[in-house]
Amino acid sequence: MHANMSDLLQKALKAKRESRNIEFKETFSPNSPQDWCEIIKDIVAIANSGGGIILFGVDSLGKVSRTPLQPVAQLDPADIADKVCKYTGSTELELEIRRVRKRKRELVVFVMQGVSIPIVFKKPGTYDIGAGKQRTAFSVGTVYFRHGAKSEPGTTDDLRRALERAMNVIRKSWIKGVRKVVQAPEHSRIVTVLSSVPGTNASSGMTMVRAVNDPDATPILLTRDQKKASGILIHEEVSEGIFHEINNVIDANGVIAWRKRDFYL
Repeated sequence: MHANMSDLLQKALKAKRESRNIEFKETFSPNSPQDWCEIIKDIVAIANSGGGIILFGVDSLGKVSRTPLQPVAQLDPADIADKVCKYTGSTELELEIRRVRKRKRELVVFVMQGVSIPIVFKKPGTYDIGAGKQRTAFSVGTVYFRHGAKSEPGTTDDLRRALERAMNVIRKSWIKGVRKVVQAPEHSRIVTVLSSVPGTNASSGMTMVRAVNDPDATPILLTRDQKKASGILIHEEVSEGIFHEINNVIDANGVIAWRKRDFYL
């Protein structure tokens, strides 16, 4: 379990109300289509909102209940992921089932990591409620997020925040890679690989360059323009902020063979 999820779990065990990334479930029957539709909606909404926890065996105020939890504890995370995939077509979901204790009572926890691309429902979550009537937990084409303690259809702001989370992951990955390059010892070799760029062939070979402390060394262009690139370090949608952060890494490490304006090495 990621460190931030461990912290969130401890917070959930002390919480007295639900939140954007904490959901309480007093009861859940694996044999109930209604329970499955509602839990799948919550799982997807939490994953779309950056990840979180569903705590089974407590009421809406976080108080321990006496509901039997063995059927929930025996669920296989892979089976849950398959059920989510049935309604969404997505296989990206990361879900873990854990057992924890609160007031000497064993509880069950679903831990969901956040997804990089919001999951959209491709099939309706409809179930019978008796008297020949049905209820729909979610509809085709809807994308759910957490709004406080509720799982609700997403808004423009939800999609914007999801995009910002994805860009932050990309930014950290880029900066980590750039830091490795600029901190590489002299005479180190750096490999750039053509991959996932339209019109290129990953099997055509790699470009080998060497890290040197020589301002007259042959430059490599770091660019978002495929037409200008030979060895390509490129991403589909890289924000300008990434280049500012790259400059900060370069300045901090005193690499003199970069021209700051054109992003050359």
